[in-house]
Amino acid sequence: KWEIIDQIETLTHKNIKTDLFLQPCTIEHKRAEYQAKDVIMHRRSAQMMDANNATISLEQFQTILQSVHHEHADVHLLLYIHNVQGLKQGLYLYIRDVDDLSTLQAELDQAFIYEKIFTNLYLLAKGDYKNISKSVSCNQDIAKDGAFCISMLAKFSSLIDKYDFQKYKELHYECGAIGQQLYLEATSLLLSATGIGCLLDDMIHELFGLGSNRYQVLYNFTIGRALIDSRVQTQKPYDER
Repeated sequence: KWEIIDQIETLTHKNIKTDLFLQPCTIEHKRAEYQAKDVIMHRRSAQMMDANNATISLEQFQTILQSVHHEHADVHLLLYIHNVQGLKQGLYLYIRDVDDLSTLQAELDQAFIYEKIFTNLYLLAKGDYKNISKSVSCNQDIAKDGAFCISMLAKFSSLIDKYDFQKYKELHYECGAIGQQLYLEATSLLLSATGIGCLLDDMIHELFGLGSNRYQVLYNFTIGRALIDSRVQTQKPYDER
């Protein structure tokens, strides 16, 4: 029995309304190639990624990030880029609220270079971080065998102080909403995705130089091309309907 789980539930069980999902997103609309219902019905979590067919185009990568762009967000994306055409392997920051850039620069590793790649995307450090992304994702190969991996970095202590403990739960909701959007966008591009709930946040904080709880990693995510396990029987979604 994990007593801390019950304590968290008690502390966060308050109906405090914030503007979590009320701010409008600024999304550059693309030409629709599939109907929404087809994308939704085919959305799946990849069980394995194809390391031999992991590279995606820069356009696909930009489309995926644009789908979760936000003018006023509480969650940013730390990226481990493995196989994206036109981008160096390395650690990146996709900042979803540009007003946070100076704060993040003060909080993250002072050795990071912040080379601007395109709007809101910065290269922090060059290098092959495949095995590190696997290690911080509870040693799961799926984190290293795709095109890129993500750690969702939330504003933390300041929001808890402002909104009370309910905000802790809402930040997880926001990460989940980002994850679902990433799933759908990847699916629409004939790519695959998986949310990674098992992560070693202290290791991620150390990797990126985070020394306080001003920001907190809450969720990992990976995108690539799935390997299908033919031993698993599949059926059409909602086949009974």
